[in-house]
Amino acid sequence: MQPSDMQPSKIWTAFGVSDEDARERVKVRREETVPEGHPGHEGRLDIVVRFGDVALLVIEVKLVEAEEADSAKQRGYSLWVADQLQPHKHKVMLVRDAAEQDCGGFPPLRWDDLCIALRSIAVRHIRDKRTLMAAVILAFVGAVEQNLLGLRRQLPFSNVRLAEHLEKFLKE
Repeated sequence: MQPSDMQPSKIWTAFGVSDEDARERVKVRREETVPEGHPGHEGRLDIVVRFGDVALLVIEVKLVEAEEADSAKQRGYSLWVADQLQPHKHKVMLVRDAAEQDCGGFPPLRWDDLCIALRSIAVRHIRDKRTLMAAVILAFVGAVEQNLLGLRRQLPFSNVRLAEHLEKFLKE
């Protein structure tokens, strides 16, 4: 396997990071402490991805719908993001569903939309003969689709939600 086979840069496009920014050296931190989450309290960001001095991606991971999530702390998190030096800043709140397009300054990204985007990225990796990266992506997608989204194959094949989800992928 060549080092280029493991280039994950295309994955970041699913979160709104440009290919150009994603070429920078990537540093990922989990549970990064910031001065303010809820007013008057420090907070912890779920995932912070730095692309050198060029771009920043903050991912807040929620296993519920946006309206059920505790999004009051996102306002404090947004202040921290604004203070960072990287010129390109991206924030996203991964949620099961969202009626609103803003969750305390974090645009929602539905888990099913992320899975569709990652499936498309995996197809590109397969076309480029990067099958190991495609397999890793699809393993993650399958785990999310089955365990979080409840999209399981049922016999006889009657899972309408699964069929609709896969149809959405095929239309991409």
